[in-house]
Amino acid sequence: MGAFNILMPLMDRQGYLPLDESEDGHVIRRGERVAFIATANVGMEYSGTMAMDKALKDRFAVTIDMDFPPEANEVTVLTGRCEGLKKSDAKQLVKIAARQRELCRIDGEFIEMISTRMLIEAAEQIAAGVEFRTACKFCIENQFSADGGDASDRTKIQQIIQKDMG
Repeated sequence: MGAFNILMPLMDRQGYLPLDESEDGHVIRRGERVAFIATANVGMEYSGTMAMDKALKDRFAVTIDMDFPPEANEVTVLTGRCEGLKKSDAKQLVKIAARQRELCRIDGEFIEMISTRMLIEAAEQIAAGVEFRTACKFCIENQFSADGGDASDRTKIQQIIQKDMG
């Protein structure tokens, strides 16, 4: 947060960054065509990260809420990032994630969603020769809580994977 506080005058209408606090200290002025673009993982599922400071958030007037890529694009991401991954395996991973995300959004059955990052990790394992089911276990299932036994998010993920593979 200290770094953000230092940069705030540069990002807002003042448009400058003082290099020291003396009255005649050097100042860096923001160029006319400079724009600041940032990303943030905002939400309950990102515990352990610092809360977004309201003063910082207000300096970004335009907010674009991103969702996961369309399924065909996510398959392309997996096959492009994981050399040797079969397209059928990529499609199966994305199908599992799409089903789980739907249950999260519509039915509220999950607290968090399978991330593209989880899919990439599983895809890399599969491309390296790890069995599909094993890769899903270690790269996807184990990212979810087992609290609650048969009603846990981990068990529900296992059921989705089992059904898709069945």
